[in-house]
Amino acid sequence: SLVAVSMLFRAVAENKRAYYTCPIKALVSEKFFELCKSFGPELVGMATGDVSINSKAPIICCTAEVLANVALRDGSAAAVDFVVMDEFHYFSDKSRGFAWEAPLLRLPRATFLLMSATMG
Repeated sequence: SLVAVSMLFRAVAENKRAYYTCPIKALVSEKFFELCKSFGPELVGMATGDVSINSKAPIICCTAEVLANVALRDGSAAAVDFVVMDEFHYFSDKSRGFAWEAPLLRLPRATFLLMSATMG
């Protein structure tokens, strides 16, 4: 969405770090390539349970679980300034909702954009 891209642009312009999370690796990969076209591959990284590409980039596309692990490991000291959480309706999923909850609770410095086309 334009709002999400605007938040990522702000992160790059302010020399800060942004994460774009998705619930599944296929969506992470799709978003990674889309953002590489928009921002250039030097500014975008990807992290899933299987792959890590350009991990020092200011924009990181990752699964929700990867960001949850960062939040649990580093807490308020994490280098996370902005977070776009796509498919936020997964928050209500009993088996995976914690991956959306942990960053909200453990990353108090971050600005969050919660997106969902489905509210359930």
